[in-house]
Amino acid sequence: MKYFAYCRKSSENESHQAQSIETQIRILKDFAVNNTLEIVDFTLESKSAKDDGNRPEFDKMLKRFEKGEADGLLVCHIDRISRNWIEAGQICKLYDLGLIKEIRTPQKIYNTAPDMFMMGVELASATYYSRNLSERVKEGNTTKLNKGEYFGPAPLGYINKEKNISIDPKTQGFIKRIFNLYATGDYSINQITEILYSEGFRTRRADKKVYKSVIHRILTNPVYYGVMVVKGQEYKGNYKPLISMALFTKVQFLLNETHHVKKQKHDFLFGKYLICEKCGCKITATLKKEKHTYYYCTNGKHNCDQHQKYIGESKIDELMGQVFSNITLNPELANLSLDLYADDLKKESIDKVGFSQIITKQIDNLKKKENRLLDVYLNQEIAKETYESKKNEMDKEMEKLITESKSKKNNNPEKTLELLEKLKNTAISLEKMYKEGNKLVKENLLKSVLWNASIENENIGKVTYKKPFAYLEKMAKTNDILIWRV
Repeated sequence: MKYFAYCRKSSENESHQAQSIETQIRILKDFAVNNTLEIVDFTLESKSAKDDGNRPEFDKMLKRFEKGEADGLLVCHIDRISRNWIEAGQICKLYDLGLIKEIRTPQKIYNTAPDMFMMGVELASATYYSRNLSERVKEGNTTKLNKGEYFGPAPLGYINKEKNISIDPKTQGFIKRIFNLYATGDYSINQITEILYSEGFRTRRADKKVYKSVIHRILTNPVYYGVMVVKGQEYKGNYKPLISMALFTKVQFLLNETHHVKKQKHDFLFGKYLICEKCGCKITATLKKEKHTYYYCTNGKHNCDQHQKYIGESKIDELMGQVFSNITLNPELANLSLDLYADDLKKESIDKVGFSQIITKQIDNLKKKENRLLDVYLNQEIAKETYESKKNEMDKEMEKLITESKSKKNNNPEKTLELLEKLKNTAISLEKMYKEGNKLVKENLLKSVLWNASIENENIGKVTYKKPFAYLEKMAKTNDILIWRV
């Protein structure tokens, strides 16, 4: 089997995680040598995996898997692969297609359906951690905003001070002059830029000219009259404003005297996920009378009659409810299955501990044999060639035992059960979450769960779920607890 080795660190800043990729390369090289693995190439990336489409080297590696250049993936830790649903699903899809036969870390091998299920759970946990961390940061920022505290680098005219901002005595006069000049109506932004440059207004860090675009941002930033606007929400700052609200309002009026209306772009909720069951073409959407959304087949192959049939968004929403119903688990069976699996996992953990003790004893015995062999050789009771041959055999046996001990290393059953508990709670409430959720909730659920669904004559055809949700479809169709435990 041939492997691609993928090494990633989250930060693009060279001063952050400086040893991360170098350390990953060393670990994977040593692991490959010790386990006789063939690495075709190393893929190195300094990008965050929180959002999809952010890693060009990762995308190139997936295309190389599709070309058959390798059939195994080697990473230091499973969360190096992805922290988002979409790219985790791409890896799982390549496994389903047989283009990736094995994913391996120094701690674990994933090459069976149950392995891939557990990998899906682990990747889901990594995604949950990343999203949860982001939410906590947002919550902290919202708390600061509610207290009137400015977070982030201070805008020109202010300096960061004591978890807030304070007026910068060096630049405050320039900011006031920018607003006062523009409010007269006699100066353009270009003219103000040149005037301020001639008067000594420079960038804070590089001591260079402050350009027109920066002047425009200053003129449109309400922070200067004491209001912070974040995602359309206004927060009153508890710092000292540089200008009055009346002056800011006058400037906005002058700026907006001439404006251009941009064409509105519609983001249809289900547009990314629907295909026509009859011809396989994309199903798109249109807005009728600026109120009602309808979906229809694009008829790209020019041989389908479904493009003549428009389906209202409410009907599509109803069909998507069925899609989530098909992977929503029976709570009683889900709890019973998890309890049985927990018992098996704990027994397996105990067995592994016993196995580890046996291996440890065998290693100790082998070390004693090596010491006796050395004594015999030092007493000149055996020839050097015989000693070296026997020692080489013992070294190989020792290496085999150590490798076997590592491969059977006891995992933390509590952590595994915690992840499965989270997945179970999600799986028994998927339908309810979708039907009772608002547009944002539904959008996130669709993005996390669904690759695509086909529709013909207002009925759901084939549905392709992402991992690990694809496994839930089989479980939801049966009440046989033995199938649930496979």
